[in-house]
Amino acid sequence: MMELLTYPTVHEATLYEAHGDKVQCNLCERHCVIANGSKGYCKSRMNIRGKLYTLSYGDLSAVESRPIEIKPFFHFYPGSTALTFSPR
Repeated sequence: MMELLTYPTVHEATLYEAHGDKVQCNLCERHCVIANGSKGYCKSRMNIRGKLYTLSYGDLSAVESRPIEIKPFFHFYPGSTALTFSPR
């Protein structure tokens, strides 16, 4: 479990409360209480020794080229494309 901390996408989370060896994630409305060594409902946050870590920091979940007409850009040529990406 400690080898996870060497991955570049694993960072300590900010929105949580420590309760002994358990932590409560406050990122979403579920407010998961996560035991040591377990993951939350979203499977992207994990309790490692009483601290909550995000496992997907900086990862992209989608990258695609979309038509410019879908975007709210009005100063580009019709028929061009825009690069769209979304972080996790």
